[in-house]
Formats: sequence, C-alpha cells, structure tokens
Amino acid sequence: LLVAAINRCGTNRHSVKGSEPCNTIRLGLEPTVSKSGPKPSVEFMIREDGKNGTVEIDDDRIVRIRKKRLGKEDRQTIPISHISGVHHDRKTLGTDLVLLTVGAISYEWKVSKAEEMVAELHSRMF
Repeated sequence: LLVAAINRCGTNRHSVKGSEPCNTIRLGLEPTVSKSGPKPSVEFMIREDGKNGTVEIDDDRIVRIRKKRLGKEDRQTIPISHISGVHHDRKTLGTDLVLLTVGAISYEWKVSKAEEMVAELHSRMF
C-alpha cells in the first residue's frame, strides 16, 4: 500500500505505509475500507395454485409475483418482519414445498431450490 508523502525539503516521494520517516507530512491519500452493504436480492421461481411466479427476497421484504392471463401479473410485497414461520417440506418425488406463514395467512409454493430459499429467508430473518 503506497502513501504519498512530502518530506521537510519539499520533494515528493512514495513510501510504504508504516515505514515513513518522522519528518514527512501525510497527504491523506489512503484508500478507505468500505463496509459491506446490503445483500443483493435473490430471485426464485415458484409454482403456486397451478400458476408460475417468482419470489424476490430483499433485505427487508419479499416481493411475490404471480403470472396471470394476457401478460398481467399480481404483485405483493411482504415485510420480512411480519413473517412468523418458514417450513421446508421435502418430497421424495417431485418438487419440494416451502410454506411461508405471515400472521394468519399461509403461502404454499413449489420451489426447485427450496433448501436455498429457506436458508436465504432464515439469513434475512435472523
């Protein structure tokens, strides 16, 4: 890591951080360390009540999109804080089920990557 410095006689030079002599003035050109930001959203393909759709998991919400006829879609936003339970029902044949409970409402989705979806929901919830 290089840090630009000026010594007392006014000439420019580069030195390695930590090995600067005491007669240098630091110019503050050190890179800043960025904190890790929010996780990117993750999208899963679902099947609900015989219709295809997607579930997008963000840091603070879940966006559920179901396809309708004629290119229209039904979009619903569910806050992560309102989720009371997530259950993974493993099937020996076919696609696994994910049961999402939000208060008195329960959603049942067939998801091919159900284990990843449940792990992602748990990481966002806790």
